[in-house]
Amino acid sequence: MADDRLQGMTAPVPVSGIRDQELIGEGQRYFEELRESEHAVGLLIVKNDEDFTIIHAGRNLIHFLGYRTGEFNGRFLKMTDLVYPPELGFLHDSLASQLNTSSFFEVRIRILNKEGKLVWVLSKGYRAADGQGQEYLIHVLIEEPR
Repeated sequence: MADDRLQGMTAPVPVSGIRDQELIGEGQRYFEELRESEHAVGLLIVKNDEDFTIIHAGRNLIHFLGYRTGEFNGRFLKMTDLVYPPELGFLHDSLASQLNTSSFFEVRIRILNKEGKLVWVLSKGYRAADGQGQEYLIHVLIEEPR
């Protein structure tokens, strides 16, 4: 299901030449490799809005956090619900800064699992748009033991 959503999205990067096309292709290949990595704990697709409304959360991420699918979907509607509250400002600032210069981002944040324990993750991903121009952020979350 997420793969179908990803198929319809493209990186909203102005392509002004052959080199730009090559860079976009490199970024997409990197993302595919990252998504398949054994270190990735889950995929998260969110709208690029104020609260990062969740469009899709991968089953691996849901189980990594200790939830069942229905339980997770009923509790988490926004990525901001997952992130440790004192880090929300950092998340917004970091993403805004990186997305001003690129469609790719990387941010380390803490999220809460079902037991209330903080888990460090590295979120790597890119900004994409669907056919109607709606922007999304596609995150691959990677656990970072501390």
